[in-house]
This record gives sequence, structure tokens and C-alpha cells, in this order.
Amino acid sequence: MEDRLLQKVALKIGGEEAIKIVEELKKKGKLTEEELAKATNIKLSDIRKILFKLHNFSLVTSEGVQDK
Repeated sequence: MEDRLLQKVALKIGGEEAIKIVEELKKKGKLTEEELAKATNIKLSDIRKILFKLHNFSLVTSEGVQDK
């Protein structure tokens, strides 16, 4: 997806914070929710909410990792 279009869609879905998340993922690739929160200075709970929305629109994918 073209960068500007991706930013517009992310903005509609999750606001400015969604744009920060998408940009960070584009820059660094796979990141945990905690790494995203630290890199973007967005609360972990907000990261999870926004990622859920982005995932519902197939803009991000996730890998399930079970706690040990």
C-alpha cells in the first residue's frame, strides 16, 4: 500500500497514534507490543487497542506467543 494512503487509513482507524505505530513497524519490522509502546511513548493498553483495530482491517499481522 502506498505510504500516504496507508497513513490516511491508519489515521481514520486509530488516529495519530496509529500512524506512529505503523511508521515504527515499517521502520523496524516485527516488534512486540511492549517494544512498540516504548518506541512510540504510547500506553501499552492503547497500543493493544490500536493494533486490534489495524489487524481487523488487515493492516498488521500478529504472531501469538504463549507465556511460559
